[in-house]
Amino acid sequence: MFVLSIIGSFRRTIACALANRHGAGSSVRSIASAEFRLWSTQKRSIMHTVTRTSFRFPLAYLLAVIMGMASFGVSAADIDVTLSGDQEVPSITTMASGEAQLTIDDDMTLSGSVKTKGIKATAAHIHAGAAGENGPVAISLMMKGDNEWIVPADTKLTAAQMTEFKAGGLYVNVHSAEHKGGEIRAQLK
Repeated sequence: MFVLSIIGSFRRTIACALANRHGAGSSVRSIASAEFRLWSTQKRSIMHTVTRTSFRFPLAYLLAVIMGMASFGVSAADIDVTLSGDQEVPSITTMASGEAQLTIDDDMTLSGSVKTKGIKATAAHIHAGAAGENGPVAISLMMKGDNEWIVPADTKLTAAQMTEFKAGGLYVNVHSAEHKGGEIRAQLK
């Protein structure tokens, strides 16, 4: 309360000085008018500060979010692996080879393809299984041409498959008539 009365007294003193400076005398009306001008100037100054500050906060927040997405939002994975017979379980001696280029987006959407050489492929899949182990089919790939298999559109990994991927527990496998269990393979990493 004491501080408020000092501020009020200070404002009246300044208002009187303003009224006298403009030659208005020290009438009550002039003092009230000067106080109003002082009050409205303070109000504009406060509003300007509030507006400027309230504009800066969302802008700073937006920039922080964008920077956060740029540095942390890239949980997408680009996978480039080479398939070979020696990665099969058991190992296969073959001249066949392949290249897989896959992408896992932030929303766990999987896309990409497997291109092969030296194999007449009958099927291609992504399997669940660690290196050195065989596992069940997780995702069947579609034949695009004689030597290319693609991930079907809108394929998403489940949370469990994403966990397996991060732990090195998914692999891509291309099958042939001679090697029904798989002729070439690569662990996804």
